[in-house]
This record gives sequence, structure tokens and C-alpha cells, in this order.
Amino acid sequence: MSELAKIDSAYFDVLLETAREIKDESSRAMVLSPLAKIDSAYFNVLFEAAREIKDEFSRAQVLIELAKIDSAYFDVLLQAAREIKYEFSRAEILSELAKIDSAYFEEALETAREIKVESMRSKVLSALAKINSAYFDVLLETAREIKDESSRAEVLSALAKIDSTYFEEALETAREIEDEFSRARVLSKLAKIDSAYFDVLLKAAWEIKKESIQVMVLSALAKIDSVYFDVLFEAAREIKDESSRAWVLIALAKIDSAYFEEALETARKIEDEFSRAEILSELAKIDSAYFEETLETARKIEDESSRAEILSELAKIDSAYFEEALKTARKIEDEFSRAEILSELAKIDSAYFEEALETARKIEDEFNRARVLSELAKIDSAYFDVLLQAAREIKVESIRAWVVSALAKIDPAYFDVLLQAAREIKDESSRASVLSALAKQSPQDFLPNIYEAILTIVHKPSRAIAISGYITRLSPPYSEWQTHLHILAHRQRSDLMQDLVTLYPALLHLGGSAAVRGVVDAMRQVCSQWK
Repeated sequence: MSELAKIDSAYFDVLLETAREIKDESSRAMVLSPLAKIDSAYFNVLFEAAREIKDEFSRAQVLIELAKIDSAYFDVLLQAAREIKYEFSRAEILSELAKIDSAYFEEALETAREIKVESMRSKVLSALAKINSAYFDVLLETAREIKDESSRAEVLSALAKIDSTYFEEALETAREIEDEFSRARVLSKLAKIDSAYFDVLLKAAWEIKKESIQVMVLSALAKIDSVYFDVLFEAAREIKDESSRAWVLIALAKIDSAYFEEALETARKIEDEFSRAEILSELAKIDSAYFEETLETARKIEDESSRAEILSELAKIDSAYFEEALKTARKIEDEFSRAEILSELAKIDSAYFEEALETARKIEDEFNRARVLSELAKIDSAYFDVLLQAAREIKVESIRAWVVSALAKIDPAYFDVLLQAAREIKDESSRASVLSALAKQSPQDFLPNIYEAILTIVHKPSRAIAISGYITRLSPPYSEWQTHLHILAHRQRSDLMQDLVTLYPALLHLGGSAAVRGVVDAMRQVCSQWK
């Protein structure tokens, strides 16, 4: 409904009235909120409609949108916000109101301090901190009063960005946070503000016991200043957890290639194959001089999936190793892993397209085969006939529909054979998805053929899906619109509403404003029954 109002403001009144008749308050709020953005002349009416909503969360959503429209109504909105008892909803409105007029900052701040739930209070305080730095001391004091560590961390990180004068105090407070994840999150944000405190931040990082969390801060520190790179590198070496150490080394190696060899040596010592695969694939992107050594290391990885992942990355870096990667891929017994690497390799060099296609057709699992075929379909349309034949060999119709839909995006010259392939799909839901895809891509003069195929679908919800894709491209004869609307009504209500927006220009052209008003009136009757 709100979309119709955007198209033609002449229907704003009737749509607003329709919205007010919706019994379900969350649904009513969903319609009123976007309507509030369209025409500020209706502010008073919309405000009254919002106040009628008893559910405070739903009411808050509409009030927030109204607050963005006209600051002249700030007082009345502030009063309405104060009347909301649910703290989270009140917090949301206050954070928006505080952005509009700083003259009300103190009152908003005082109201925020009264919020009992600390996570909600921190949300408002963080928003207020961005508005007026003159109240930094008060905000800092209020932040300190928050007992919940995670909430306190959120406010402190926001305050630290505003005024570096208070950096030390914010840093000290952050170090007192017991929860290590919350502490790491604040330290990582502080690391981006002032590199002069690098040593203190590094020490704070070392105080974190869990290495997977510790690495979060170290990685952030690595991006600050290369002067401290050696210190960080030594710190990374001391991390015992292999996976955590690997991620820090990746960050460091990207900054300075002089440390590449040491990073590579460390990577080789990682016992877990998946972790070793991850860091090797990243290192190979940094310096191709170490490509062969990385490739040799990759070959030794026993887990096929991990080995395939690295090989596909290496093949992207240097096509000279394509045949090696393809040869290795063929030896992979697991079909899913083989399918993944083949789809990647086929994108690199089309000279190997036929071989990749032939290998793909041998994959027994139809889902994995369809996945590779869909990727291959994007590469070379010259093999359309072979790809279509491979798609037809897929027995599971929902999977076959996926590949045929991918083929529909290649070349409109093949739409007649694709339509025939679609007709062969017995499952009507799968057939509808293909016909909808064809309708969106088809040349205009081919659309009647697709429409004829759509009408053969007996299952009305499936036919509605296909019609929905079709109506965006064609305006059928007037005599058929009643049938189309009846079919579309079998979709979910939200989908039908969007279809009506799509149909609006045609409805207006064929039946004038009376036809549109008739549709809106019908919507009102339905909406009045929502519970």
C-alpha cells in the first residue's frame, strides 16, 4: 500500500484510512512507517494514527519515522516517547530525537540515564555521544555506571572516537572489562584511534588469555604502524593456538613481504590441514615467487576438500599451473570437492572448457553436477546445446530447473529450446520457476509463447509465481486481467501487494482511477479482517 502511495499521492487519503483499519498492530505500523516518509502534510493524522497503536514497540517504529520529518513537532514526539513504558522502544525514539535538535540534548540525556536495562541505555548513550562532545564528561560518567561489561564497552568505544584527550581513561576502563570478547572489541576500536598508545594496547592484548580472541586485537594493531611490525611478529610467534597464529601471520604478511618466508615457515608447521590450507592460499596471493613451494605443500595435504581449496586459489594466480590443478582435481574422489574446483578452474581458461564439462557430466550427485553446470553456463554460450543436454539428464526436476534457469540468462536465441525444456518438467512448481526466469529474460516477441506455457500450469500458486514474473514484461488484453488478479491472489499477501504495485500503470491505463480505487477498496476489506 505504501508503494502505491509513492506512485500517486492522490491515493494517500484512502491508503491511510486503509492502514488505520488494519487490526494487527505490527502490520499497521509496517504500513504507517513508510507512509510517514511520503507526505509531511499528513503529519498530524499520522501522529494520531500512531498513538492509537497500543503495542509500544510498533508505535515506536512509526514515531521514529515521524521524528525525521519535521523538527517543529519535536516536543509532541518527545512527550509521546516519554509515555512509552517499554524501555527499548523509548530508547530507540530518544536516540533519533537527540540527533534532530541538540537543544533537547540534556533532557534526552537525563531520560536516557533513567533507562534501567543497561544494554538499551548504552545504545542511546552511544548515539548521544556522537551529537555533542561538550557533554563528554557526563556521558563518560554515565558509561562508568553501567555494570554490564558488554554495554559499557559499546559506549566507551563510541566515546573514544570523539575526543582523544580521554583516550587513556577509556583505555584503562576497557582493560578492566572482565569479559574478554567485549574487552577485545573495545581494544580493537581503540587501536584505530591513536597509535601513540601502541605499547599499552599490545600489553592489554597480551592480558587476554583466550588466543582466538587475543588475535582480534593483534590483527587490528598490525594495521596501525609498520614501525611496530617486529614487535607484533614476535608476539604472533608466541601464540600457541595454530589457527589463531595463522590469522595474525596472514595480516602481517600482507603488510610487509619481507616477513613472508617466516610466515610460510610457520604455516608449514601448522598440523591442522584446514588451517594450513587457509594461510597457504592467502600467502600465495602475496608473492608468486613462492608459488611452486606453496603448490608442493598443497599437494601434501591429505584432506581432499582442503587441497582443492588451495589449488583453485593457486590456479587463479598463475594459469601456467592450470593443467596441474586440473590433473589434481580429477584425482579427487569426493564429488562435491571435485565439483567445486572444476567450477573455479573453468572460469580461468576456456580452452579447458570441454574437458571440464565432460568431467562435470560424470558427477553422479545431481546437485553437485547442477552446481558445476550452472557455473559453466556463465562462461561459454558456444556449448549451449551440450549444457542443455546435460541439464536434461538431471532426473530431479527441481535441480534441473535450476540449471535451465541459469541457461536462460545466456542467449535469447535459444529461448525456443529452453521453453521446450521447461515444458518437459512435470513438477509444476519447478516448471513455474523456469517460466518466470524465461519471462524476465525473453525477447518481447517471444513472450506470448511463454504465456501459453504458463496457462497449462494447473496448480494455482505455482501459476501465480510464473504470472508474477510475466506481468513485469507484458500487458495482456483487458479481458484477461480479472483472471490474472484472481490467480495472483493465490500468492502470499505481501507478494500480492507487490504485484499490484507492478500492475498499477496498466490498471490506470486500462480502467482509469476508478479501477485503482476499486483495487484499493478491496484491499481495505481484506485488511480489516487481519487479526
